[in-house]
Amino acid sequence: SVIGQILGTAEPLPFDSLNAMRDCFPNYNKHYKMNIIQYMGSLLSGTTDSHIPVKPLHASFQEFLTDKQSSGDFFVEVTKAQHHDLALASLRVMEQGLRFNICDLKSSYLPNREDTGLPQRVKVSISPHLSYSCRFWATHIQTTNFDNELAKAIKSFFADERLLFWIEALGLLNAIRGAIIGHSGYEDLRTTTMDVQRFLQVFGGMILHSTPHLYLSALPFSPVNSVMATKFMAMFPNNLRLASGRDLNWAVVQTIISGHTGLVLSVSFSPDGTRIASGSTDITVRLWDA
Repeated sequence: SVIGQILGTAEPLPFDSLNAMRDCFPNYNKHYKMNIIQYMGSLLSGTTDSHIPVKPLHASFQEFLTDKQSSGDFFVEVTKAQHHDLALASLRVMEQGLRFNICDLKSSYLPNREDTGLPQRVKVSISPHLSYSCRFWATHIQTTNFDNELAKAIKSFFADERLLFWIEALGLLNAIRGAIIGHSGYEDLRTTTMDVQRFLQVFGGMILHSTPHLYLSALPFSPVNSVMATKFMAMFPNNLRLASGRDLNWAVVQTIISGHTGLVLSVSFSPDGTRIASGSTDITVRLWDA
């Protein structure tokens, strides 16, 4: 349903972007028209301005819709099937919208933060639904069940240059930290997803600092046997080549976190994988950016 899509999104989207995502749903049913929300101005924002995200004006409306006993025939359940549709739609949006140097960066010498026109180019070149898809496709995949159609779409995404263009977009959106990939049902993709995660862990800071270095530095310095190197180095024949000293494989230890003055007795990741909590005999608990 239309309201199910609105409630199922991880972040509110404006009307046009909701429509764009809906057009990419599998088995899209044209019977459900987004136009219905134009008559719900007393309950939803963004019904008269296509640039304003559509969301319930008050939390009580969402609580009413998701409580079957209260809402009756108007009950809306955010199901795994809806997350499946949003995941597949996100992959299709990225397939259509991502491209090389999407924001027309002129030089790798200029850090992103010093390019005064970059925020406006990001806003113009990366639509809200493309931005959403880049940041949340993996979240929806983690929330749904394994599916052959979705598995095929993910394999296709990881098989070509769209993977690089996605990382480029994340750098421009300052969203690399939230790029969590993985699902227990897609075991045959584990090697690739782990490789991408390590690539982002090692080179993410560089890509955030100056996004062109994704291609100019991160790829050439990635290990010889890494998935990223074997898949994509040949696409850039005129790029930097490391004459010697290049690692064959990713190092087992990615980074060393220092701070505790005593023995560390316990370590735990946050559910979203972005934080690490550690406890020590120095009588402190510390939180780290993963």
